[in-house]
Amino acid sequence: MDPLANDIAVNASERKAPRNDPASFIVQHTATIPSAVTRPLENQLIKLFQLHGKSIWIHLIMAILAIIPISFAGFYSYQNTNQDMTESVLARRLDMSYLVATVLAEKLDRLVDVGVSLSTRVQFQRLVERKEWEGAIKFMESIPVTYSYIDRLVVTDSKGIIVADTPALPGVRGQDFSFRDWYQGVIRTGKPFISKIFKRRAEPQINIVAVAVPIKNREQALLGILMIQVKLESFFQWFRDAMPTPGSVIYIVDQSGQAVFHPQYTERGETAYLGNATAVQHALRGERGTLIIPDLDKNSERVTAFIPVEKYGWGVILEEPAVTAFAARDHQLQRFIVIYGLMLALSMFTAYLFFRAREEARIKTDLTRLVSERTSELEVANKELEAFSYSVSHDLRAPLRSIDGFSRILLDECGNKLNSEHGSHLYRIRAATQRMSKLIDDLLKLSRVTRAEMKRAPVDLSAITQSVIEELASIQPSRKVITVVQPGVTAVGDGPLLRVILENLLGNAWKFTSKIENAQIEFGAQIDEKQATVYFIKDNGAGFNMAYANKLFGAFQRLHGISEFPGTGIGLATVQRIVHRHGGEIWAESIIDQGATFYFTL
Repeated sequence: MDPLANDIAVNASERKAPRNDPASFIVQHTATIPSAVTRPLENQLIKLFQLHGKSIWIHLIMAILAIIPISFAGFYSYQNTNQDMTESVLARRLDMSYLVATVLAEKLDRLVDVGVSLSTRVQFQRLVERKEWEGAIKFMESIPVTYSYIDRLVVTDSKGIIVADTPALPGVRGQDFSFRDWYQGVIRTGKPFISKIFKRRAEPQINIVAVAVPIKNREQALLGILMIQVKLESFFQWFRDAMPTPGSVIYIVDQSGQAVFHPQYTERGETAYLGNATAVQHALRGERGTLIIPDLDKNSERVTAFIPVEKYGWGVILEEPAVTAFAARDHQLQRFIVIYGLMLALSMFTAYLFFRAREEARIKTDLTRLVSERTSELEVANKELEAFSYSVSHDLRAPLRSIDGFSRILLDECGNKLNSEHGSHLYRIRAATQRMSKLIDDLLKLSRVTRAEMKRAPVDLSAITQSVIEELASIQPSRKVITVVQPGVTAVGDGPLLRVILENLLGNAWKFTSKIENAQIEFGAQIDEKQATVYFIKDNGAGFNMAYANKLFGAFQRLHGISEFPGTGIGLATVQRIVHRHGGEIWAESIIDQGATFYFTL
């Protein structure tokens, strides 16, 4: 199975509400209100008339004036919550479409690469130029065997006449296919071209897509066209079970708006024209976005996300009933309304108690105690809200573990039944989930750095540096790195946080010198013109372009590709926050391929 199916399943599972959201907090703590406050309003009003007589009207007016700000705040919060959660739902659907479009583009690229690889072989070009078609067919015979979704390979001359095909079909050679869009596309552009969906002439008449690649000689003169017919049923097998939620539909259209893939699609059925759909029109114009459109047949609305596969002119559309897509949002908003209704009722009770306290000392005491309790609860609420981001990050681990675990089970139990390509997909899924887990870890570390309580004390930076280098060397004992650590370098700060600085900076130096034969890393300190101590870590590794130095310390900002140097892009952001908490600054100087030096003050 392709990585997309599990990615979408994970996205679907992540729609559960976080445990520490503000609404849950209010519901959990409503029970702590004293029972005297929750007596029926009717009884309280009767007592109020008895106690205050005509002044009740003044008290009621003042109570109403007191709850007006809360009502406005509730309305404003409701609108913001509704807008934020709606945008979140739409963004997630667009992300799902983007994942499908990305995987689809990669698979189409692979098809084109297969054709280009064959058409650019010198021996194959010579066979076509000499019209030795039997020899050319032998070159093509292995392709359908290797790629199960490839139906046939055909070679036409420069005028569109079929001269060779495999597997061979009787009566096909000699036919003119110059009317096909794949032939016209190659002639018009001189480049590989992916056709619209069409029904092939040969039996069985199945719907296919053609990948056409020009065959040229050394002088770049057109010798012919290599056409690869793709069986859509097999090509989209990876995608068939990738629906994110019940009732949702993801489909793909070609340049003309014909459905290339649809859950109700059959390989021998008539192709469906979907070009009149608004989302399809947007996608084919190269636009991406989301819409909420009426579903007249079901008297409801549907959430539609659309995104183009720009390189090939195709489009990916995701449709889902609005009632399903917004189920979590609507549930949360209903809770919000109930909770704010309770808050308004509580506000009225509180206002009544406040006015009654002017005459009755006992009620005044109760009200004071109630205010004190509410103040304490609000402080707890603030702390819980601060922990909200932590909860969300931790909740992401469950779907990640599921993806990684089930992928590992598939490899363990079905590895011998999978071909190398499918096995590679599973390994890539596991690698991606493990990298995302590492990203979550780094984000949590970054958050802890911001919130951790600092305890300043003298710290031996030279000793910490030596310890970190020894740890790095123990992980890669085969590496030979020359390290220079200036002795006696100290600082005043939080020891654990300063160690995090050195671990990140030395880890980067160790990583970016991994491709240098005579790697060198140096740690030391110097006094600048302002008589301040400047600490530095210097290496002779890959370096970076100083034009992008302003991006170094942003989260997820990377100046090197992951395939070249692995990492999450969080380390330097963490370092900068620790340095700033110590009242210092951090900067870097570098020359590409000549190393980098990072300076920081405390």
